[in-house]
Amino acid sequence: MPWIRLYAEGEPVEEVFSIIRANVRIPREMLGDLSSQVAACHVGDRSLQELARRYGPERLIEMMTGLLDHSEVLMRRTIAGWPDGTATFTDYMDSDGIDVRDVELTVELTIRGDQLVANFSRSAPMVAGALNCTPSFVAASVYHTIMAASSIDIPRTSGATRPISVVTEPGTVVHLVMPGASSMRGVTGYRISDVMNGALAQLIPDRVPAAGEGGSTLAFFTGRRGGEPWVYSELVVGTWGGRPISDGNDSLANPCASIANIPVEVAETEWPILVERYGLVKDSGGAGRYRGGLAVERAWRIIGSDTFVHVRSDRQIHRPYGLNGGGEGAESSTLLNHANGEAEWMPPMFGTALATGDVLHHRMAGGGGWGDPLERDPLSVESDVLDEKVSVDAARNLYGVVINGEGGLDREATETLRQSPRGSGARLRRPVSRAVGD
Repeated sequence: MPWIRLYAEGEPVEEVFSIIRANVRIPREMLGDLSSQVAACHVGDRSLQELARRYGPERLIEMMTGLLDHSEVLMRRTIAGWPDGTATFTDYMDSDGIDVRDVELTVELTIRGDQLVANFSRSAPMVAGALNCTPSFVAASVYHTIMAASSIDIPRTSGATRPISVVTEPGTVVHLVMPGASSMRGVTGYRISDVMNGALAQLIPDRVPAAGEGGSTLAFFTGRRGGEPWVYSELVVGTWGGRPISDGNDSLANPCASIANIPVEVAETEWPILVERYGLVKDSGGAGRYRGGLAVERAWRIIGSDTFVHVRSDRQIHRPYGLNGGGEGAESSTLLNHANGEAEWMPPMFGTALATGDVLHHRMAGGGGWGDPLERDPLSVESDVLDEKVSVDAARNLYGVVINGEGGLDREATETLRQSPRGSGARLRRPVSRAVGD
C-alpha cells in the first residue's frame, strides 16, 4: 500500500492520512482508530531510536536480551513454586454464533517443575458462526492468566512465555483454519481466561479469581441517515469475579482486554441513538466472602429509521462460576421492547431489524463470588446495602446479615441468624437481580 510505504520512508503522519482520505473510502468512525495506531507506531519508532542513540545499538540489544532472560527466570521461579499436578476444567459458551447450543472449551493444565502446559485439544470442533478463535488469541489469554496468578510482578515480555506451552488442535473452536469465520472470536478468546482459572483453582486456589462476565458484549448498530451509511459499534464492558483477597471490580473491561464503552454523550451526538439507561444491576454479583462484581446494563432507544443491530454476548445460559463456596453471578439477558408495546427476549447472539422507538435493553452477567457468603464481613454487606449494590432481602438470604429499618446493621440478629440452620443454608436462595435504584 503506497501510504504505508510513505510512512515507512518518514513522511509526516498528516501527509500519510491526506493520501488515505484521498484514495480510500474509510468510514469516518475509523479515522480516529487509524490515526492513533499510526501515531503510536511513530512514537515507538522515535523512542527506540532515541534509546539506540543513548546506549548504542550493541548495548541496547544486550539490555533487551537481558530483560527477556530476566522475565523467563521470574516466570520459571513462579511456576516452580506451584505444586506439580494436572487439572482439567470445562466451560461452555451459550451459542455457536448462529444457534443456541453448548460449545465446549476444555483445558488440561499440567505443571511439572518450572514448566506449564495448557492443552485445549479437547475443545469443541469449529462452529458455523464467527466464534472460531485464533491460536495466538488463545495463547495471549493463557499468558495473561498465568502472569496474573503470579505473586510477583513479571515484565510482560516474550521471555516470560518461554516456560509456558499452549497446545491447540487445528479445526477446533480454539484453532481456526480457513475458511472458518472468526470476526466474533473475542467471546472465545476472553473465555479462555475463565477456563484457565477454573483449572488453576484446583492447584493454586488462593491465587485466582472466580469467573467474570465472560467477555465484553458487542452491539453493532447500522443504518442510513440523510442517505449516508452509519455504523455505531458499542462495546459494553463488564465485571470481574470475586478474588481471594477482595471483591470483584464493577464495570471494568475483561482482564484480557484494553477497551472501554463509548461515552453516552458521544453516542447520542454522533448517531441516531438515545441511551436510556446505563448502570449497575443490584444483586447481580455472586455471593461470597468476596462478592462478585455487579453486572452492567445499557439500554438504547432507536430514534432513526431503517436500523439493524447485531449483538454478540454470552453467559445467558452458563452463568459465571463461583469458587471456594462462592455463588454464581447473575446471567446475562437482552430484552427488545418494540415501539408497538410488544416485548421479546433475545438469544445470546442475534441480528435483527429495529424500528423507530424500539428499545434494546441488555444486561451483562455478574461476576462469580469467592468463598463462603456467611464468612463475609457484615459491615461489608451493610456497605453494599447502603450503596444499593445488595438488597436487604439478599443480605439476609445470601449472607445471613440482618439490616434494620434504618438501613443499618443489626449485629445481634445477624449473629443469631448465622448460627441458625436457616443461616447455614442462606446462600442457596438467590433473589432476582435488579437495576441499582429499582
